[in-house]
Amino acid sequence: MSDLQDVGQKIKKCFKWDRSPHSPHEFQFDAIIKAQLLRKDVLVHARRHWSGEDIHPFIAAGPHAHESAKGKVTFMVTLLIALQEEQVKTFQEKYKREATAVNSSHGGCTKEVIADICQGKW
Repeated sequence: MSDLQDVGQKIKKCFKWDRSPHSPHEFQFDAIIKAQLLRKDVLVHARRHWSGEDIHPFIAAGPHAHESAKGKVTFMVTLLIALQEEQVKTFQEKYKREATAVNSSHGGCTKEVIADICQGKW
């Protein structure tokens, strides 16, 4: 995909990253974001914070700045329910993306939740 050459700029523009401390490293664009857009499985072991920001939502939200990700769903697995709630809030407020936490606090993974995910509600 030749249109991935400027994916970093698209992400910065989409999420209004204009300060260098909030800019992801080039390897993060290449290994994480581009791989996801190329429909490759990506396993990332990322530290909790980088430059004062939580990197996990960036990893999941980043590809959605690219037009080829329109209508696609990303699943992010996080073990701690409190962290899941924080990440949902981050997706909604910072990345302006719909998100939900599927866990025991919200009734678990029900048929209705799966249907909503498949219909693109989140």
